[in-house]
Amino acid sequence: IVSLLFFAFPASTQAVPTGTYLGGAFEVSPESEFGIGISVQGGYKWTQGWRAEFEYRNSAEGIFEESSTNSFLGNIWHDFEPGWGLLPYVGGGIGFSLTSFNNTFGGEKEDEAGFAGQVGTGLQYPIFDKIVLDPGYRYFLRSGIEDVSDKHRLLFGAKYYF
Repeated sequence: IVSLLFFAFPASTQAVPTGTYLGGAFEVSPESEFGIGISVQGGYKWTQGWRAEFEYRNSAEGIFEESSTNSFLGNIWHDFEPGWGLLPYVGGGIGFSLTSFNNTFGGEKEDEAGFAGQVGTGLQYPIFDKIVLDPGYRYFLRSGIEDVSDKHRLLFGAKYYF
């Protein structure tokens, strides 16, 4: 993904804008129980490189959508601006998660709730004055929910700054 950014867009010399933003991402979890998901974020970036955001994520796991999870997280990220186009960031968040287990053989559906958290990193790439591409990685954890493993997630997203 990173190499595609270099070829698809010329080197960016602009910094990521500051202020309010909205974003979204598509994610995959390439583990034994393959998962896909989408997320929506809204937040604020300060001039010192810190971002605070709220995130809603919906994901499905298993080939036959054996479980689906809705998560609500509050995240803090720190953006580094080294001056060479790609802007790395690190951070994480905590929140709440509700997982629904679907029995593919006609049994009862079960719901379990618990705390959720994530740590992650990524590379932001400004392509226009107010639009930033955002490929990244997250390690997503859930507590209090049985039969669900923590997940490695690869995501590709974008943000729009107002």
